[in-house]
Amino acid sequence: GDNTKGDIVSQYINPYVDGNLELIIATHPDADHIGGLDTVLKNYKVEKVIDSGYTADTKTYSEYIDAVKQEECIFEYDVDTNITLADNVSFNILETGDQWANSNDMSVVSILSYGNTDVLFTGDISQNVEYTLLNRLNNIDILKVGHHGSKTSSSDLFLSIIKPDYAVVSAGENNRYGHPASETLDRLNYYGTRVLGTHTSGNIVLNVNLSSFGFNKSNFIKSNTFENKSENGVELQYVGNKNSLIFHSYTCSSVKNMKDENRVTFYVREDAINGGYIPCKKCNP
Repeated sequence: GDNTKGDIVSQYINPYVDGNLELIIATHPDADHIGGLDTVLKNYKVEKVIDSGYTADTKTYSEYIDAVKQEECIFEYDVDTNITLADNVSFNILETGDQWANSNDMSVVSILSYGNTDVLFTGDISQNVEYTLLNRLNNIDILKVGHHGSKTSSSDLFLSIIKPDYAVVSAGENNRYGHPASETLDRLNYYGTRVLGTHTSGNIVLNVNLSSFGFNKSNFIKSNTFENKSENGVELQYVGNKNSLIFHSYTCSSVKNMKDENRVTFYVREDAINGGYIPCKKCNP
């Protein structure tokens, strides 16, 4: 949360904290992600902070990093990491590289697994970073939607790989950015993902046990533009063949003969190109 939210966060997590905070994840140095962390660091004994490694010339970042130094805790940049939290509970950090030019794309990406439930946290990464994760991910039960539901994240190719059953968008009510974008909701709804958002629900709590999970809210979000489209009439919809790495228009005759296990659907043509697929010479998608 932002700079003014540190006390709110500290108070909110207090009933769940027994003793020290073993770990804080600072996804990236934007104020809406680390603004309140200096207060949290002052209010709790913290053992370790994992950071993206991207710095910023801002007062918010200075206050955060000064609080880390004063805490004298372990301070590490993100690398591939597996942390066992308890029996049947693990927390994995997925390193996506340090070559990105902006703070959003440097976000720490992680997966929390409890029993049969996997939750993917993507920070503010864009589609370019999502593509680096395609070979490392499978079906995800719950997606924390990237970049507050911005249209630059949650690409069709990415969603076709992880196929989240549920997604949570963290976005302010009536925010000036218009998050979540209708294009993002379109893509999520297309894959049958049920979407919750803090802009409509407020605090969203996920309750998990070894075999199931549930949310404290049920006002799921649908996209009006998606509801008006039938599968055969979706504009800019393409189908790729995982074996040939060729993509086709949805109505191409080659699609009818394609095995289901080889099929991947693209909602946006750029996603197919960025994913390494080449256009069919017959239908010229």
